[in-house]
Amino acid sequence: RLWELKDKYRLFPLFPVHDNMVIDIEDLKVIPDIIKEVEDYATELVHGIVPFKVKVQVGRNWGEMVDLKDFQDTLKELFPVK
Repeated sequence: RLWELKDKYRLFPLFPVHDNMVIDIEDLKVIPDIIKEVEDYATELVHGIVPFKVKVQVGRNWGEMVDLKDFQDTLKELFPVK
């Protein structure tokens, strides 16, 4: 499904790691839209029996990954909106 969304959201699925997917995304603002589409698609696959929740982490590499919420909080501290 991510491959189908690559042009819409300007993302590039890089590779799967166990139950994770590494994706290169230019604009972090589209993440909520991607999450919604992936969760909805995964839930459709199992006919709504099992809900799927997406956990998003960001970082330059696997060792520097942090939860998206923590990343957003850090950005707000570094670049406060005036």
